[in-house]
Amino acid sequence: MWSWKNVNGSYQNYDDTHSKLIEFAYQKDQNGAMKLTMNGTIYDLCFQTMKQKNQKGVTVSIQRLGLPTGPSAPTISVPTTEMGSHAIAKRDREDAERENVKNRALKTRKVVESEEKSLAKGGHIQPPVSLAPVVTKPSAGSTNPIVLAFPSISTNIFMFDVEKAAAVACGVIQKFLRAHSIPKFSTLCLMLVDVPPHGKSSLEDSEALAAFQKRWKTINEEGETRFILKVADITDLSSRGPCLAIANATNQTFAGGPATGGVNRAIHLAAGKELQSDSRYMYPEGAAPGGVYPVALRASSGLYAQGVRHVMHVLGPNMNPMRPNCLHGDYTTGCKQLTACYEALFTEFVKLYFA
Repeated sequence: MWSWKNVNGSYQNYDDTHSKLIEFAYQKDQNGAMKLTMNGTIYDLCFQTMKQKNQKGVTVSIQRLGLPTGPSAPTISVPTTEMGSHAIAKRDREDAERENVKNRALKTRKVVESEEKSLAKGGHIQPPVSLAPVVTKPSAGSTNPIVLAFPSISTNIFMFDVEKAAAVACGVIQKFLRAHSIPKFSTLCLMLVDVPPHGKSSLEDSEALAAFQKRWKTINEEGETRFILKVADITDLSSRGPCLAIANATNQTFAGGPATGGVNRAIHLAAGKELQSDSRYMYPEGAAPGGVYPVALRASSGLYAQGVRHVMHVLGPNMNPMRPNCLHGDYTTGCKQLTACYEALFTEFVKLYFA
């Protein structure tokens, strides 16, 4: 028999022997005594404190909710915990987020089914405003640069080695620009931006920009000028300059709240709260490493007012053990995922603006 806690705060047991699901919950009565409600029956409970060694050999105190002994006491596995309150809260948030993803997927499926029924009856589909923003593409013959601004993917919160990331990215950029040659793609511009640590302002002060510059100098034999490096805030027009699309190093659920941090948080703040909801509506299954997920901005977005028309989410490889899907130093897999990330990003950008 094994146990887990669901998003409603109740526990569930799965009885392997009898292949049945048992739902139970803990609560206090009016006198403060712990009670166990299991499949509609209430039992008395008491706290038991014990010490044991964890996997690292450290002795920890474990608090166990136990059933009083006696012939009438049910045989049930009561879960124990040695996690602190922060870890428990994090676990509960992750459980809730997984449940939300499922609910969003179900909601989207219902919308699609409704639209299909409408079409079958000869009706018309009215797309949500989030999927139908006004997007202005460059006019034919324009000589203005068509710029994609992007950060160094995976080298911040995901802790990917900067030198390795620069080698992968520069290799992809060189191959991509060779395949999209002048004059047809003369207005194409790929711009890597980063903000150095507080109080610094030169390109060399940014670890990412310095690594990319060093690598690019060693392989740019053709004197290619359509890839540029810039010290700038990716969300600020006056700092960054005009661009039509911004790449965002996202997470699996396109979350943009305070807990996310980094470039991702800054882009969500600049774009507005609709970016998160629109991204989740368009991609209810979430993001996968190596994928690209473009989202057209609403006309009411702060980034739209700067001339940005798309935020292109990309999910790079993760080397941070505190984040999901950590590769734990497997740079063979990590470099493949990062390569796929950049290739998908640049290819999708060209599809959007050079089709």
